[in-house]
Amino acid sequence: MKNIYLFFIIFFSISVIHASFFLKKNKNELRPRNNPADSKADNYQGYETDSTKQEVIIENSYSVSNGFTRTLILRNAGWEPSKYMVSLSQYYNGLSWLDMPKNRQYNITIPASIGWHTIYSKFLLNNNESVECINTIYYPMYTLTYNGNENTSGNVPVDVRLYEYSEFVQALGNVSNLHKEGCSFIGWNTQSDWSGEKINANALFKMGSSNTTLYAEWGLNIGNFINNAYLTSSGIMFNQIPGGWFNMSTFWSNVTRKTGLSMFQIAKYEISYNKWGFVYQWATNNGYTFSDYLSEGRGDEGYYPVPPTIDNPVMNIEWYDSLLWCNALSEMEGFIPCYYTSSNKTTIYRNGRINLETNYNKWNANGFRLPTEAEWEYAYRAGTTTKFYWGNSWDDAYGWCYSNSSGKSHPSGLKNTNLFELYDMAGNAGEFCWNTFNNFIITKTIINPKCNNLGSNCLIRGGNFFYSSENCTADKRLYLDLETEVYYVGIRPVRNLSE
Repeated sequence: MKNIYLFFIIFFSISVIHASFFLKKNKNELRPRNNPADSKADNYQGYETDSTKQEVIIENSYSVSNGFTRTLILRNAGWEPSKYMVSLSQYYNGLSWLDMPKNRQYNITIPASIGWHTIYSKFLLNNNESVECINTIYYPMYTLTYNGNENTSGNVPVDVRLYEYSEFVQALGNVSNLHKEGCSFIGWNTQSDWSGEKINANALFKMGSSNTTLYAEWGLNIGNFINNAYLTSSGIMFNQIPGGWFNMSTFWSNVTRKTGLSMFQIAKYEISYNKWGFVYQWATNNGYTFSDYLSEGRGDEGYYPVPPTIDNPVMNIEWYDSLLWCNALSEMEGFIPCYYTSSNKTTIYRNGRINLETNYNKWNANGFRLPTEAEWEYAYRAGTTTKFYWGNSWDDAYGWCYSNSSGKSHPSGLKNTNLFELYDMAGNAGEFCWNTFNNFIITKTIINPKCNNLGSNCLIRGGNFFYSSENCTADKRLYLDLETEVYYVGIRPVRNLSE
């Protein structure tokens, strides 16, 4: 038994000695050491032993070249050496020891080429021991691309050069006649919504550390507010609305978008039965056919017809017929109509219920049309940001709603105007927009949004005399089937202005 115990004791002792021998590190073994100035250690690597610690830090790793070479500043850290060598070759061909400066900084010139560069530094310590550190550094090159940012004509500039980080670059100008309808080119921006760095045409800027795209920045052709800018032969008065920016929102989602609009004209009053009837008569005498001729254009007080001699807003009109009426008004006034039966825009829309797509419209025509949702809200707000265009609480002095209308519409123009001098934007008659109800483009910034008409419900804005005041706010959206007419929805057309 004693012999067995003795065997195990001897075996355990030998195992411990054997393990200690193999686990012991060589005192002079070089071990990698990360540079404390670069936690990722992407470009730097120092070495240490039990007796010495050395590392090299590249002080200006983003040094910009002169097109041929770049000069790097290196700094030695660790135990202070007396001499050094630095080379792009591990053999240090033809080099001799140099005195280490007091600040322990030294330079090396490397080629200004894309890719990896390896730098070898050797140090002589006071005990005549030499230690080598190796640094690797990568220099990429980046592209510069131009984006027209929804330009409607012209071409973006093309730059085929490659640039390095922090290099000064001269932005190109509008050399290929970029154009956006209703806007003027004002420069470039590093973000498509213009929230980034603004860069003027032909200005210098520093290249970043990635491929860069410059987006065209557009300024709106704003114009000025002019009251009673145009009076049609039928007596419809249009006010000129200056272009500008506003934050458009939706009632239920708190989603906002920065929206820019060019100047346009909008009817000062809601279209009355008399005005509708005047154009309607001309239209039916000149090839137009409306869908519901029995109730078309009839104004109502509640559920009861109103005599057609008063100036109450026209209602009981369906969305399709409002488009036909706008086209008829355009032709009657000698303007180019906006709505056509196909994308080739050769046949004027004069009858029927056609699935009108956005590209069926001549958006640059000088005729009359329904407002886009953005145009309508911009005209309603007239520069305000409150719930209503006069404040955050309903005021009977500005509009007709359920609480003060006695359940009937009233002649447009009896209440106070907004700052664009438009009557009855809140209440009285609801007003058709071009957009269908499901169209709300959610994006940070947009100019002159048109929206595709994909849906069966038309959009109504402004509330009406039969609904509560909460339906008459700047952002409340209502809807109606495209083929349905009701006694509380009417029309307020708009018209483009020349740039």
